[in-house]
Amino acid sequence: MREYVEKLIAEYPKMVSARDFLKKQIDEYQPVTVEDVIDSMTFSQPSGERVQTSRISDKTCSIALHYRDRVNQMNEEVIGDWAKEYARLDEEIGFLEQCIRRLPAALYDVMKALVLDGESWDEAEAGLQICRKTMAGRRREAIGLMVLEYQKKASKLETLMLW
Repeated sequence: MREYVEKLIAEYPKMVSARDFLKKQIDEYQPVTVEDVIDSMTFSQPSGERVQTSRISDKTCSIALHYRDRVNQMNEEVIGDWAKEYARLDEEIGFLEQCIRRLPAALYDVMKALVLDGESWDEAEAGLQICRKTMAGRRREAIGLMVLEYQKKASKLETLMLW
C-alpha cells in the first residue's frame, strides 16, 4: 500500500492535469446532431446546382432513423467514458488531498509544499525553514499516516462489496 501512496504522490501533478483536460473536453464537446445525420443520409437538400427529382424512399428513412439511434449511442458513449474517467480521477485526487489536509500541522506543511504546491525539495526546505533530513522524516511519517487512511478506505470498500 505504501508503494501505491507514493505512486499517487508522484503522479499527482499528472492526475490534476488529466482531470482538468477531461473537464475541458466534456465542457466543450459538440455532439453530432441527429438532424445533421438524417439530412445527410436522406439527401433532402440538393447538392450544388443539381436538381433532385425523386422522393425519399422508405428504406432510406429507415436507415436514417436507425443511424440516428446509433449516433445518440455513440455520443453517449464518448461522454460516458470521459465522465467515468473524470469521476475516477476526481475521487482519487480528492481523497489524496483530504488525507494530506488531515495530517498534523508539521506533517501537513511538508506534504502541502511538496505535493499540493509542487515545490522542489530545495524550495520547500527554504520556505519551511527546516533541514532536508527533518523534511524527509516528516514526509516518511506523513506517508505512513496516509497509508493507514488508504487501508481504512480499502477495508470499507471490501466490507461494502461483501454485503
